[in-house]
Amino acid sequence: MSFRHCIPVALVLASLLPSVMTRTARAVPPPPPPRPTTVGVVISALQKEARQSWKADRTWPRKTQDFAVEKNWSVPNDQIVQALTRRLNKNPAIDAYIKWQLLGFGVNLAELEDEKIRRIVATTPRPLGQPKVQIQIPRSGGGGVGMSFGSQFNYVADLDPVVGDGVALYKPRMASVNTGARLTEDDMRQMLVAAVRTANQRLREARVSINAINQSVLTYREALNRALPRRRGIRLGAMIQDVRDRAVAGDPSSGGALEKLVAASRELAVDPSITPQARAEMQAMARSLSTMRTPVMEGVRMAAGNRVAYDASFLTLEKQDVVEVMQQLAHARGL
Repeated sequence: MSFRHCIPVALVLASLLPSVMTRTARAVPPPPPPRPTTVGVVISALQKEARQSWKADRTWPRKTQDFAVEKNWSVPNDQIVQALTRRLNKNPAIDAYIKWQLLGFGVNLAELEDEKIRRIVATTPRPLGQPKVQIQIPRSGGGGVGMSFGSQFNYVADLDPVVGDGVALYKPRMASVNTGARLTEDDMRQMLVAAVRTANQRLREARVSINAINQSVLTYREALNRALPRRRGIRLGAMIQDVRDRAVAGDPSSGGALEKLVAASRELAVDPSITPQARAEMQAMARSLSTMRTPVMEGVRMAAGNRVAYDASFLTLEKQDVVEVMQQLAHARGL
């Protein structure tokens, strides 16, 4: 067999490749321009998908700010800004989820006047507090054993509105008997043992749910902090308040938020545009972090004499980290 008149295969492919690529490139149409809509339409759609996803599997429907891209919608910038300055849902977690996705429409907060930015920060949803439980024992030995659950249990179940930021009460009745019936010591202990077992189970379930719910609140807060302008200490002040709000709620993310604040303060605190008054206010806010001590209920147990004992830990913030934030603010003004 002779190969003198054979054209190399690689050479043939190389000669055909440019035309193939050209035809392929020409075959791909440009993406359509975004379709204009109103912020009200966007808010309704986001609220609906948030509720549906939570009821289906107790998760939020999106992991990234991709709503605007997926829908290929555009909303006037002033409508987005106005929406961010008000509460969009009675439920803080849904409110936060909607606002997080609204930020994905490309709003530029740096171009806003300071007063508008302060209103956006002031309406930031706060994380829900960690759950608490209390077992109610009748004084006279009659009646029954009750339980109040200081958590957002109805809210956890189907995202019903709560009063304020996480204020609600769940009151199941445990092993109740007819009013006026007398309970022996043994009867009371058996009822208390059952109540303690149920309380601890509900407490664990509620903590898992509350942490999942708070995910949308904390995600929005982080996205907002990144979008806030640095001038005049706006971002730094918001980050200090964010740490405080997390600590008040007993949220386990408080420590990580403080570490981010320390790192940011090394750069943001030296900004010469921060006024002496704003600097003093931020120092006072940071100082208050060092004294925070938020109780977090760990469980319930039986004690002697048919009594119930409550175990709790206390969430505190690393004082050395707080001191460093204060030092950054002080050194920046030559104190």
